[in-house]
Amino acid sequence: YSADTDPESFETFWGQPVTTEEMIKGMKASGFDSLRVPVAWTNAMEYEKGDYTINEAYLDRVEEVINYALDNDMYVIINDHWDGSWWGMFGSSKQSDVDKAFEMYKSMWTQIANRYKKYSDRLIFEGANEELGDRLNDTDVCKNSGSLSKAECYEMANKINQTFVDTVRATGGNNEYRYIMVPAYAATSNMGALRAMKLPDDERIIVSVHAYSPYNYAMNSGYSKKFSDSDKKELDKFFSDLNSLFISKGIQVVIGEFGATNKGDEADRCLWAEYYIKGAAKYGIPCVWWDNNSGDSEGGECFGIYNRKTGEWTFKDLADTLIRSAK
Repeated sequence: YSADTDPESFETFWGQPVTTEEMIKGMKASGFDSLRVPVAWTNAMEYEKGDYTINEAYLDRVEEVINYALDNDMYVIINDHWDGSWWGMFGSSKQSDVDKAFEMYKSMWTQIANRYKKYSDRLIFEGANEELGDRLNDTDVCKNSGSLSKAECYEMANKINQTFVDTVRATGGNNEYRYIMVPAYAATSNMGALRAMKLPDDERIIVSVHAYSPYNYAMNSGYSKKFSDSDKKELDKFFSDLNSLFISKGIQVVIGEFGATNKGDEADRCLWAEYYIKGAAKYGIPCVWWDNNSGDSEGGECFGIYNRKTGEWTFKDLADTLIRSAK
């Protein structure tokens, strides 16, 4: 593919149909009020040639999806998601590579922020997904990468986050005031990494945390299907720690991704979902379900509960539990 490839073709890479407004209306009708749109911006630029210009058709298509949600009275989060392995440039042993990475990152977010600055803060920008972790040492694109220690990755993630905030704010207009999301190292829920996070110097920051928790219940296919008392204690401590670290200090947190894989027991997954959502709601933390497919398979990383091809809920009881618990 190239920078001028039809933008809609990228939406089908992971086995999904092209996004339609009917899909979004189906989500909204069931009670979901936020949509997180993962975007790989390098699909639409020739950055390998030093050209960081995002194709206009790509920007148009992202805006079309944004409008699907905003027109249906939802909040929208757009980010820079996965996006190939260019992030390894930040971990290069050559300063010229690092400089190019920052140049590209700033160019990207300047274009994005300028394009969508007319929107209110119902549109939220998120500076990265989980790339501000080991991906900073990725050698797929940058063979000189791999130079950063774990502590240096923490430091680089903080620097990238500050660059993101400064770049968005510099575009002016509504972008001076909208809330924007930043992840810690790899967007992790690990408290050690979260404590190493230096928040950007800004008053309208949301910390993005990905928490498929407790891990053994939510992600480990070999673990029990039953949501246990020890699982509950782990969640209680997690949300309490988030409160101590951020919420109690006036810093908002959003669980930008969460979910539990399908292990064949929807009723038990509903018990987990209710406990999770209510635990987060106790501290005013919104949660965004990661729906990565139709959800009709068992095991693996199958978090899907909504079939976008049919517009039906594969796990309707679970969807209803999420909405009911949030209210």
